[in-house]
Amino acid sequence: MRFYRYFLDLLEELTTGMAQLIVVNSGFTQKVFQNNFPLISAPSKKEEDRSGFITKHCPKILYPPINLKVFVKSIGFKQTINDLLGREVKGNILTSLNRYERKKNIPLALKAFADYVKKSANQDDLLVVAGGWDPRVIENVEHENELRALAKKLDISERVVFLKSISNDARLLLLENTKVLCYTPENEHFGIVPVEAMHMGCIVMACNSGGPLESVANDVTGFLQPPKE
Repeated sequence: MRFYRYFLDLLEELTTGMAQLIVVNSGFTQKVFQNNFPLISAPSKKEEDRSGFITKHCPKILYPPINLKVFVKSIGFKQTINDLLGREVKGNILTSLNRYERKKNIPLALKAFADYVKKSANQDDLLVVAGGWDPRVIENVEHENELRALAKKLDISERVVFLKSISNDARLLLLENTKVLCYTPENEHFGIVPVEAMHMGCIVMACNSGGPLESVANDVTGFLQPPKE
């Protein structure tokens, strides 16, 4: 298998090097490119080296923007936050917004919230777990069940709301009413969700790795912390 992959990886690297310009979405991804494509990687001070048989590149960083026309206040959206969550909201909302995939490390948000519940005097705060979910994707179905079981084990089931594949309007309504966004993935190449949340006025709590290191100003627009269970 390794022998087979060697030639495919080599072919991918050489054909990638034929590009006139290579852009990546973060400095983190730039480093990943250089580590995985050593044959076509130019030193960081040199954007491109066309000498010799192989064209070497140092990818330029092009941060992805959010669509400001889409991320506006949900004016005219008939549903209220109480309708969306199916309960009356009395306290703060903490939100985890990711696809229902194990690599997104959503259990960290549940464990952190359980620890917060033990220490907080406010017993009305809620954790909302929302994100993409497809019944045809086995991992989505299994992971939702795993998360619900973990919430029950942590004795926070009554204070956790699970939302699946919500509409863009519902997503905006949720972010409007979110106090803290809990962004749990590690080593995300960029991570657009923290940028969307900050635009909507949320405080971001994110792992101190990957893209959030470049998008979240620690102790200013949010907090970057090592993931701890």
